[in-house]
Amino acid sequence: MPKILEIEKPGYGRYMFVGTGETRQRLWVPDWARWMAQSKDGTWCWYSHHPVAGNEYWWSQEGFREFAYMSLIPRNDWQSMIYKVQ
Repeated sequence: MPKILEIEKPGYGRYMFVGTGETRQRLWVPDWARWMAQSKDGTWCWYSHHPVAGNEYWWSQEGFREFAYMSLIPRNDWQSMIYKVQ
């Protein structure tokens, strides 16, 4: 599970920091992104509207969806891996 450490706003967008130590990554957060969720295979995506869990992945019938990053560790409890982006 990525750990959201901080969000910075350098004046032209937002970055989210996930992970710790050597696994820490800085991710660009699209301005439209309101949700971040991990699918069964470990793929994390941004969503503009609250997504719904399918059989193996999250989906949304409206708005935008964009790849955020790929986790090296897929999770069996992936349906609990959804976060509201502030």
